[in-house]
Amino acid sequence: MKPHVKHSFGSAGVSLLALAAGCVVLAAGCGKQGASSDANSGASQQRAGETASGAAQQPAKASQPGVPQQPAAKTERHAAAPQLKTYAVPGTSLSVGYPKHWKAMTPDEVQTLTKGRMQVTPQCVLFLANPSNYGQNVNIQITDVPGQKDLSDEEMSEQLDAMLPQMAQKFSNFEEVKHGVSHIAGLPAMDMTFRSSFNGVTNRQRSISFIKSEKLYTVTCTAPDSEYDATDGKALQPIVDSIVIRN
Repeated sequence: MKPHVKHSFGSAGVSLLALAAGCVVLAAGCGKQGASSDANSGASQQRAGETASGAAQQPAKASQPGVPQQPAAKTERHAAAPQLKTYAVPGTSLSVGYPKHWKAMTPDEVQTLTKGRMQVTPQCVLFLANPSNYGQNVNIQITDVPGQKDLSDEEMSEQLDAMLPQMAQKFSNFEEVKHGVSHIAGLPAMDMTFRSSFNGVTNRQRSISFIKSEKLYTVTCTAPDSEYDATDGKALQPIVDSIVIRN
């Protein structure tokens, strides 16, 4: 049996697993949300903020022997992809496309829109949402990880396997849909889709984490579970496919 490998961030000694797990949880709505015009998405986002610190403190766990890994998630392009606007995130090497009827917001704009009800995490650099239904959204976080080398597909797979038990402990009614290593912007990524619930509301989320030039990028796609498949084809997957990291 191959030993589990724990990769760390330079001298800080913080495991990739712990930081990525924290980003996955925080990514649900880019932070903690209080009262919201959309009660369903607000409840989900508030629960995500409350559980984030616990996930980040959990030690890395090895994958369970004898449990088969699901096939790697595949990034597929949709034939009828919508026309996208392109947004280059200021001060970063990241650019991303989004549907013309969606809205791109900076953290400050999110604060203004929600009148301070949403406390945006420092790592959040962009929030994309359907203004007709803010429960359909994509948010992107960038975390500096000094000394961290880029990881291979195999190393990403090891980290992802070990992260699953933490997610199950921290989300109410956590249900994994699929997980695997995909390639985003030409880079190997931890790719997990799951359902969770709070106050009777079920959302589906896809969280994607990858490393480039000592930065951890976390992209989280969210929609109510009953709307996820339709939203994925029209907006979520095209947004993921459009991501570019400039050299």
